[in-house]
Amino acid sequence: MNFKLPTEYEVLVVGSGHAGIEAALAAARVGCRTLMLTQNLDTIGQMSCNPAIGGLAKGHIVREIDAMGGAMGLNADATGIQFRMLNRRKGPSVRAPRAQCDKKAYQFRMKAILESAENLDLKQGTASRGWQGRWRGNRFGFENRYAKRRDHFGDIFARSPPRRRSQQGRRTNGRRQFDSER
Repeated sequence: MNFKLPTEYEVLVVGSGHAGIEAALAAARVGCRTLMLTQNLDTIGQMSCNPAIGGLAKGHIVREIDAMGGAMGLNADATGIQFRMLNRRKGPSVRAPRAQCDKKAYQFRMKAILESAENLDLKQGTASRGWQGRWRGNRFGFENRYAKRRDHFGDIFARSPPRRRSQQGRRTNGRRQFDSER
């Protein structure tokens, strides 16, 4: 017996690490009905044994995420216990800020942000099999793509926003044929 979720989702995010959190929040922020599927709801946003955000490489990514309205930088600012500038004695091209965060405070605050976000549902489960396909022919002439994941909840559908069909035409014997020429 399979349990069917009563909601159809437009975006399905599998995993609740830094990238999954930002992807789910971004999709929910633009108005898509979003489901985040994670193996354990208690480990959402869990940091490694070195809970640092920043540095030369990751700091660049965090600043880009922050510029687009992401939650990682704001959460690091709120839960940081030490802030420092790396490579202070070297040139400006290799200087980078880094924040050491309280692991548990970061994790709990990030989970609270996700739970309070509109258009975002959190479910615990394992995506065991995925399938992608498409269907055509709705009344607006759009092509809808969808991805289906099967897990122990049953079938969960995630559909991306509709997009217009290509207007390039088909090639027939070396010559393009458009729908208007038929």
